[in-house]
Amino acid sequence: MVDFPYKRANKDIQFVFRITLPNGGVLLSEIQQKFTSQPTLLEDIFNQQKTTTQEILLYIPKFKMETQFELKTDLEQLAIHDAFDTNTEAAAAATNVIMTLSCAKVQQPPHIVFRAERPFLFYIRERRQFRASTS
Repeated sequence: MVDFPYKRANKDIQFVFRITLPNGGVLLSEIQQKFTSQPTLLEDIFNQQKTTTQEILLYIPKFKMETQFELKTDLEQLAIHDAFDTNTEAAAAATNVIMTLSCAKVQQPPHIVFRAERPFLFYIRERRQFRASTS
């Protein structure tokens, strides 16, 4: 697994782009089935504290993903009604996100090479940083 934190303005919230590359011989459908059958597995993986930050050589194919979905019904189910005015047309908003790789300098270990040369999973997740307040 490889994480790429997105550049952020809010220090308490961070979005992370994660790539999960199954071991050779393991089908992507097996991984998807495991995540589906064990609903807390993905959350458990995200919460693991056994992570390191280091420089890697990353090779992933160029890809583009587009999707459309209707948020109005979902937001209304969350009791958010004021955001919608039936007398106006909604305008689409676009946000540019800059992806950066966070690296820490260490005593020049051999570069780790991560090659996504077979099917892989990717997801974007919010990771909140909670700070203790002092009085």
